[in-house]
Amino acid sequence: MSYVYFKCRCPCRYCKAEGPIYQWICPYCHSKKLFGDNAKITCSNCGKKPHFIWNASFKCGEGPKKEEYNSVSFQSLCLILSTMGSIQNAPPGFFKRVSLTILENADEFEDLL
Repeated sequence: MSYVYFKCRCPCRYCKAEGPIYQWICPYCHSKKLFGDNAKITCSNCGKKPHFIWNASFKCGEGPKKEEYNSVSFQSLCLILSTMGSIQNAPPGFFKRVSLTILENADEFEDLL
């Protein structure tokens, strides 16, 4: 399993991956979140509740629903994956493994399409 720091624009359905780039932080222990080649987001410290990116909700402090946690949009998911694919020093094959995981699980997020 390979991980990179989960740094990206907000992928919620309102922000649509526009705005500043965030290093996402765990709401439980305030450590940096990681993004794995299994397409799951997890905490770098406590590891609580790892979840697929399409099941995540985000509270970025931007946009019309900035005080709420908001679900991911498919457009944002694609943009975030593009961002993750261009990370410098990503482990070899990282983006390919993430992409394959997403394709294998596409049925789980059909409601985003």
